[in-house]
Amino acid sequence: MHLVGDKQRSEAETIQQYLHDEIPLTRAMGLTVAAVDPLGVTLAAPLDKNINHRDTAFGGSIATMGILAGWALVHRKLIELGSDARLVIQDSHTSYIRPIAGDIRAECRCEKPETWENFATTLARKGRARLALRSEMYAGDEIAAVHDGLYVAVVPPAAS
Repeated sequence: MHLVGDKQRSEAETIQQYLHDEIPLTRAMGLTVAAVDPLGVTLAAPLDKNINHRDTAFGGSIATMGILAGWALVHRKLIELGSDARLVIQDSHTSYIRPIAGDIRAECRCEKPETWENFATTLARKGRARLALRSEMYAGDEIAAVHDGLYVAVVPPAAS
């Protein structure tokens, strides 16, 4: 996934700024939004800010990157829909396959249009929608961990 043009670059910068402002841990991790397009998000974080006692990426950082890749993708979709829904993660599971001895890269993609259509329709109709997403974290070009998360968007009640 690559950024193409100013629109996508601006979108990545906007999402990154939002993450840094609303989830301060992302700043401490050195997290950047490396790429964004309508179907996916790629995040990156340097090893030196996420290192453990074995000189590999800390498991908590890897799990956080997985959560945030999915979260950023759903957040991007909510922006596209013009929704002010609040987003939370309801369920989260990370499986570790191999150590990451360099910078962490996390990718989350959802390429099925019907998934997004169902999400948008349910959110509009019920004011709440759930979406299961898988993120992959990489050691170089090899998958090092996978994160399965259930994300929930909830439209806040109208102010009286």
